[in-house]
Amino acid sequence: MCIRDRFSFKERVTTNGSKDGQEIALVSTTERTETNYSGRGLVQSQSETQVRSDAPDLKTVTVMDAMTYNALGLLNTYTQTANEKDATGTILKTRSTTREITEYDPFQLVLAFDETVQTTGIAAGQWLEDVYKRQIQSS
Repeated sequence: MCIRDRFSFKERVTTNGSKDGQEIALVSTTERTETNYSGRGLVQSQSETQVRSDAPDLKTVTVMDAMTYNALGLLNTYTQTANEKDATGTILKTRSTTREITEYDPFQLVLAFDETVQTTGIAAGQWLEDVYKRQIQSS
C-alpha cells in the first residue's frame, strides 16, 4: 500500500556573509513537490526542486527512493538522484548516491554505512565522470 502526499512545502534559506569586503546574501529556495508513504507511515520516496540566487537559471531536482527500513523503522537503504538542469531543462550534471548497510547503535544513532556516489555531466566545459565508494564508521 502506498499513500501519496500531494501537499508540498517550500523552504527559503538566506545565508549572509562577506567575501573580499563585499556583503553576500545567498538565497536558496527548496520546494518538496511529492512524498510517498508506506502503509506503516514511512517515507518511500520524495521529490524536491532547489534554486539558488547565485545561479537562478540552474535548477536542481532531487529524487530519493528505494528506501528500506529495519524492524524499528530506521532507514537502512536509499537511492538519491540529483539532476542539475539549465533554464531549458537540459540536464547538465547528475549525482546518484546509493546508501546500503546502515548500522545503528542502541540509541538509534548511525554507526556505519556503505555509500556509492556517481557523478556525470559537464563541469567547467569538460565532461565529468566520477565514481567513489566510501564506508563510514563512527567510534
